[in-house]
Amino acid sequence: MVACVHRKTSRILRVSFCACWTAFRTLLALCPTVMASAALAIPGQPGTLDATFATSSSIGAGRLVLPVGASNDQATAMVLQPDGKSVLAGGCSNGTNNDFCAVRLNPDGTLDTTFGVAGKLTLSMVTGDDQANALALQPDGKLVLAGSCFNGTFYDFCAARLNPDGGLDTTFNSSGKVTLRVGSRDDKATALLLQSDGKLVLTGYCRAVTYDFFCAARLNADGTFDTAFANMGKFFQQVGTNTGQANAAALQADGKLVLAGYCFDGSQNVFCTIRLNADGSFDTAFNANGKLVLSAIGSFDLANAIALQLDGKLVLAGFCTNRACAIRLNADGGLDTSFNGTGKLVVPQIGSCCDRANAVAIQPDGKLVLAGYCLGSGSAYNFCAVRLNSDASLDATFNGTGKFILQLDPAHSDDRAFGLTLQPDGKPVFAGYCHNGTNYDFCAIRLDGGPFAAQQCRMDIDGDGKVLATTDMLIGMRIALGMRSDAVINGINFPVGATRTSWTAIRTYLVTQCGMAL
Repeated sequence: MVACVHRKTSRILRVSFCACWTAFRTLLALCPTVMASAALAIPGQPGTLDATFATSSSIGAGRLVLPVGASNDQATAMVLQPDGKSVLAGGCSNGTNNDFCAVRLNPDGTLDTTFGVAGKLTLSMVTGDDQANALALQPDGKLVLAGSCFNGTFYDFCAARLNPDGGLDTTFNSSGKVTLRVGSRDDKATALLLQSDGKLVLTGYCRAVTYDFFCAARLNADGTFDTAFANMGKFFQQVGTNTGQANAAALQADGKLVLAGYCFDGSQNVFCTIRLNADGSFDTAFNANGKLVLSAIGSFDLANAIALQLDGKLVLAGFCTNRACAIRLNADGGLDTSFNGTGKLVVPQIGSCCDRANAVAIQPDGKLVLAGYCLGSGSAYNFCAVRLNSDASLDATFNGTGKFILQLDPAHSDDRAFGLTLQPDGKPVFAGYCHNGTNYDFCAIRLDGGPFAAQQCRMDIDGDGKVLATTDMLIGMRIALGMRSDAVINGINFPVGATRTSWTAIRTYLVTQCGMAL
């Protein structure tokens, strides 16, 4: 039984104990029951195909291959909606060049016909090639796609915001679309972050005559540059000795931005990471200067993905020479030696060669899922994944070995996974593109997952060790009433000792520890 403390407050916060308690219980009723989800076994062994997904698929349950455009379709990003629907986005050929494209799937893997045209959407951004590489879901259900668009001479950052039905949101730059110049030549956006205040951060790499630099742009909710960020809304910096590319990004609860990828250290390519303050300046609390160039793991190292743990540690995943690899950093940028003893891991070989991790996700129990592709028994790529324990050892409860490899269509080969989401029930969903014998289609699989170890979901939402009517219960009541974003915490005076005082931190806690879909 949790003891609750009620204090008299200003009229803005004056709510009765009973009203708070009732609203808070309503909030908890909206969540999956945490203890039940930990106690009940999920059908099927973790790491095997989920037979309840895409049951009518011509290539077998659990796997889906889906044509979208006129020929080559390449899904590179995915998000999971609170209602269990999945959105896949990327680039699709219109017969002449590529357009932004997306599909939305129901939880069972069928097309959601309320989105776009019969569940599919293609969108021409400019007259040249368009490629969406990143995707974000706003609390209001709107979707933002970001990537690169060819302006006839160079590539620019570009983005589009869609209403929940797939139509362009014309409150975004008046047209629903925006193109942005950050560097002096080719700009390629590889990641997209949504801040709690509705601002959007596009990150990637931009060319300065000869070399690629880490770069970013922050936009206001209406699609205009946020001039309070870096240099009039643009960040553009060299990290290594010459070229460097940011392939992934994460947003911390305190508003700081982390960009990860690779850079040249003078002799070879290695993992590189930077952390920026909310204003776009380097955070000197991270490795003393805001930049981290790691010593080599293999002979060619490239970070493709990043995930942020609740304790502030960062996990980077990618490939090192011909193997998947990962590192874990402490919050200050130092290597976390509790991860494989050194902070670095070269993953045991999955395929016959050339294992590549393109996505990473952290389960509520601290286990890590890495997804990507690797060579199968032949000369073509298959979907590949591993699940690691928190100490970086292989989790043998996942597919019996900790490893997973699959050729989606036995009649064809060359399958490449880029997107990964974890459902609240522990099932991982992988998305990418697969060869159909002639060209590429969107494709996805869902595996059985979990069960998670007991999650630590408590009514102490702000993390101060107490449950107060004026903070925890008021936050719970607001969420139960449908509030989201900073409206949840406006006017609340957090007590000393509170560890979750922003909407981002509170939302992360409720989603990952309590299984809520917010």
